[in-house]
Parts: sequence; C-alpha cells; structure tokens
Amino acid sequence: MAEDQEPAAQGSIHIHLVSIQPVCEFNPDAEVGASLATCWNTWIDDFEMFLTASGKTDKKQMVPYFCTKPVQEFVKFFDS
Repeated sequence: MAEDQEPAAQGSIHIHLVSIQPVCEFNPDAEVGASLATCWNTWIDDFEMFLTASGKTDKKQMVPYFCTKPVQEFVKFFDS
C-alpha cells in the first residue's frame, strides 16, 4: 500500500467510477454499400454492451433514443 493511502475499514467497499460512452446513433444510411443487416447486427451488439455496462435493462425503451428520426418513426409504427 502506498504511504499516502489509509488502510480501508473492514467491510468497506471501494468503487471506481468509470465514464461509459453512449453507443453512436443507429443510422441505416451511414455506410454506403454495407448491408442493412450487417450494420444493424454490429450496432445492436454495441448497444447491448452499452446497456450491460450502464446497468440499463429496458432495451425496448432505450433503442429509439439512440436511433435517427426515421428509425424512431419505424419503431413507433410497429410498437402501436
């Protein structure tokens, strides 16, 4: 232990806060020439890692927040 650190009290918990970068917005038109399925699969994998790291559990509520307006309208249409 470093000289400038005090010993931890028994039963104490040390938590290091980490800044979690949000996943980028899903834009199906962003990658010209890439298949929509490939773009979606890559994005949803990143999104699920973000949800896990941030402690969020409601994917259905969070997906539209990270999508472009046309995708949000698409989600609303099928959600109703």
